[in-house]
Amino acid sequence: MNRLPSNRAALAWLVLASLFFYSWFNPIYLPLILFSITVNYLVGSSLAGDRRIRVLNRRWLLILGVFFNLALLGYYKYADFL
Repeated sequence: MNRLPSNRAALAWLVLASLFFYSWFNPIYLPLILFSITVNYLVGSSLAGDRRIRVLNRRWLLILGVFFNLALLGYYKYADFL
């Protein structure tokens, strides 16, 4: 039995609860995760949506998206170490 009226409401609740949980440790990181979500959404929707993008441009866009995520992870994981 589903208590929520739709899957959209369940998804919104999950996103809000996840953002709350993520920012509970340190609220300064909330803009960082929102920026990362936005960049990943834009890259993913560009890769999936527009068929006019050539294959070579799609490949570079995918590489750029992966590099962005790895650079962000590497910076926050190893900045204090180095």
